Amino acid sequence: MEGKNSLHKFLFLFSLLFILFACEQTEDGCLDLLSSNYGFDAVSECEECCEYPDFKIGLGIINDTIENALNDTIVLSGGDTLIFKNIELLFSEIEIEGINDTYKILDSIEVNDLYIKDDYVYFQSPSTKIVGQTRLEDTIKTVSVHLGFNETTVSTYKPFENIDNTSQLDLALDSLYFDDEEIFYFSRIQIELADSIRELNLKNLDVKLDFELDKFVDAGSDWIISFNLDLNKLRDGITSDMTNELLIETFEQNFISSLSIK
Repeated sequence: MEGKNSLHKFLFLFSLLFILFACEQTEDGCLDLLSSNYGFDAVSECEECCEYPDFKIGLGIINDTIENALNDTIVLSGGDTLIFKNIELLFSEIEIEGINDTYKILDSIEVNDLYIKDDYVYFQSPSTKIVGQTRLEDTIKTVSVHLGFNETTVSTYKPFENIDNTSQLDLALDSLYFDDEEIFYFSRIQIELADSIRELNLKNLDVKLDFELDKFVDAGSDWIISFNLDLNKLRDGITSDMTNELLIETFEQNFISSLSIK
């Protein structure tokens, strides 16, 4: 009798282990090796559960390679001083060219029942922004960006109130577009020059820039591309007796040469 009970216990435990093992074998999970949450124990693909590394774009402000240069006092010739209080800047139409493929921001926003790429990155201060996700590894060779708005494209989105108010484009239009004059700006700079506070709006340059890069990005890792704006190059030729109009003209001329990428 005791032998039968032992046999029954053994069969029960064996059945229980078999059921547990079978359940474990049918576990759903992410089976994409390039995801950041690959399910090593999963045997079947889950629906839309895979998570991928972030694609990030950053903006850094430097002064002769010294970071965190905002609000630093820059001494001009003649002893006058210049302080950059804040810089707002817009990039759009961002395209990343690698050895294996070309990558674009894929987030979308709805405009008049149509969808457009929300490939706008609006910096209101130096920071790093998440602009999408990536699932591939590659060596990035070229980064192309549009400095400011592509006016022809953006004008087709009117009336702008139909744009999703969570988008970068909506934020940029709120700050850098003036409807009364129908003027786009690509940047706003607040400076303190010779003890005067000035806020300068730089008119849209409507220009596309190409930057060379040789950067390998591994699968499962965040893609981070950083732009630097060198204030030393940006303030080249600035003097304290300049009018706001001349300051704007000089900053616009210096802006492209002030940008670099890493």
